[in-house]
Amino acid sequence: MSTTKVRTHVLLSKKVLDEIDALVGERKRSEFIDETLEERLRQERLFKAMDAVDASPPVPGAPPEWDEPGGAARWVHNMRYTKSARERRIEEKRREESQ
Repeated sequence: MSTTKVRTHVLLSKKVLDEIDALVGERKRSEFIDETLEERLRQERLFKAMDAVDASPPVPGAPPEWDEPGGAARWVHNMRYTKSARERRIEEKRREESQ
């Protein structure tokens, strides 16, 4: 986060401002808004990079699902959260040994 601060003028709805004040107080508004916008900008940069990857030409030898929009992200998610056949065999073996 940059340490140089610049004064600016933004318009917020009263509802949003009241929620910010209730959450962090009037004296912490700028800090909260700055941190929130930093996080949102980080997310937007990440989305832009993901879109660039989705739009890039297919990688030779890559799984076929990578050719679909969002396919690489789905593939990574499945790799992280789906157990491999090896993991399932190990779990089965442990269950059998504990009985």
